[in-house]
Amino acid sequence: MTTLVTGSDGFVGRHLCALLRDLGENVAGLDLPAIDLLDPGQVNRRVRETAPVRVYHLAAVSSIGQSFLDRDLVYRVNVEGTRNLLAAVAANAPAARVLLVSTGAVYGPGRQGCAFSENDEPSPANPYARSKLEAEMEADMFFRDQGLDVRRVRPLGHTGPGQRQGFVVPDLAAQVAAIKLGRAEPRLRAGNLQTRREFADARDVVRAYRLILECGAPGAVYNLATNRPFAIAEVADILIRLAGVAATTYSDQALVRPADESSPSLDAGRVAALGFNYDITLETTLADVLAEWLERSK
Repeated sequence: MTTLVTGSDGFVGRHLCALLRDLGENVAGLDLPAIDLLDPGQVNRRVRETAPVRVYHLAAVSSIGQSFLDRDLVYRVNVEGTRNLLAAVAANAPAARVLLVSTGAVYGPGRQGCAFSENDEPSPANPYARSKLEAEMEADMFFRDQGLDVRRVRPLGHTGPGQRQGFVVPDLAAQVAAIKLGRAEPRLRAGNLQTRREFADARDVVRAYRLILECGAPGAVYNLATNRPFAIAEVADILIRLAGVAATTYSDQALVRPADESSPSLDAGRVAALGFNYDITLETTLADVLAEWLERSK
């Protein structure tokens, strides 16, 4: 059987493809520059050629910061691109199962002492989250109107080896590596140090994605969260300790996002009921990311 992964060459996509291949699946990708999600003809041909029985839709503009700078691009890729993919699957592989990767940010800012369930009304607070909610609406319409087996997952933040700079963990790890190698002053710059976010390991997250597609329910929505957020300052401190260096961290206002909210708390009972649990600790994740940046920086 063939599994089609959009965004297969991206950070999470590479981890997902490695997992699927280890499990014996034949994996095909749909990525720029070869295939443009905004070109319906190209997407149609790729789905027709691969005839997938499983589709993981990861491709997106996923940076919240970038979503404030280019809202039109975010909307076109995340909403129109999703529509093009679902239409191509409905036309060429109507029996395929599709997993749409959304975001837990669709719920908006967290509520004190209360976790959002999949039945709560979304209230996205940034352009990225709004675009993902609209993509979900497209998926729901294809499920209801055309019977396409689309499942949706709403993960919170995740990181790990292979994540590019522009995200907090690789940005901090790259700075710590430079300090460790004597190439930078012992001061780390970051955004809002008190913002508390989730940092699940992408290698755990992709296991959840596969479990949902294999064992979840058609049309269902699944929250995915550790519900163990860490302040940015804590992440920096762990990286500094792992590197064995003496350094301080300061908040640079130029790195503070317009809507720099902390991760909400999500009720992840549905995915837990499928048998999912997290295996990789934050310390292990950060150690692996730091090792990667030390190797890159040599």
